[in-house]
Amino acid sequence: MNGGGSGSNNVALPLGPFGAYFPLEPQPLMPTLTLAETGDTFEVPAGTSLIEFAQERGLPLQFGCTMGSCGVCCVVIEAGMGNLNPKSDVEDETTEMVTNHEAARLACQIVIEGDVTLRPAE
Repeated sequence: MNGGGSGSNNVALPLGPFGAYFPLEPQPLMPTLTLAETGDTFEVPAGTSLIEFAQERGLPLQFGCTMGSCGVCCVVIEAGMGNLNPKSDVEDETTEMVTNHEAARLACQIVIEGDVTLRPAE
């Protein structure tokens, strides 16, 4: 029975396409990219290439060859290293030539999968 008494759990659901009701589901949070130097944060869809995101939004990151061999875009990951795609052998060789910082990555090679904080390498 669907009586409207005080024990009723009737909840108005939003009307979806074609007049069908559907329950509200929590939306997954997008990863956050934080630029340590400025403190600026950006929501980034998971699986986003950092170079594409940075160039589309005019972020203050430098890029050179964009292929992982020049080292111009070397950054240091301050938090969230595990939220990035794995380093390739080429990227590993290039970062070793540019810096001895263990958390160094090339911005042109990064794919963001979760929250990350980074800064340019010195």
